[in-house]
Amino acid sequence: MTSNAPIQTLLRFDYQISKGALAFMVVVAVAITAFFAYLAHSNEKGLRISSLLLSPALATCFYWALAAMGLLGTSAAAASTIGNWRSAGFVQLGPTEALLPRASLRAGLIKMPYASILRLEVQEIPGRQQMVIVRTADAEARLSSSGFKLPKDFARFLRVLKERTAPRDSTPSPAPPAAGPSR
Repeated sequence: MTSNAPIQTLLRFDYQISKGALAFMVVVAVAITAFFAYLAHSNEKGLRISSLLLSPALATCFYWALAAMGLLGTSAAAASTIGNWRSAGFVQLGPTEALLPRASLRAGLIKMPYASILRLEVQEIPGRQQMVIVRTADAEARLSSSGFKLPKDFARFLRVLKERTAPRDSTPSPAPPAAGPSR
């Protein structure tokens, strides 16, 4: 039986994605873009993709197109990194809603009322990490265990979030049927 008493505690946890990981993401995106730009600039041969053979001029255009798409990816990675560097640096579990980082390129915190949370999922990530995915009808938040200062902070955050999103009984349980002779 769960308690129907309102939750009064506001819990705040330090949460920051590793700046090194974000910088690495930008470096990889820049390297991929630079690689395709180099291929486009130095291309003297054609390009064979399966049974399709491109002339040197078409192969150069193809590489420049890949470099342009890489530039878009690099821009998105840089915007995401800047947004995360400017983030609040915490997550919060309030009495009726959680304040969690938005899982999108637009970094920022989003209020997620516990009653509107449709799914709470924990995924294992190689390297002894976990990720919590919180979904509502119109938003999603993803939190990595490595973003918390201590493993015990992540464990407490997850335990309290599960408790607060668990369905609550608002009606008393029906009495069990009286035991009587069976016919």
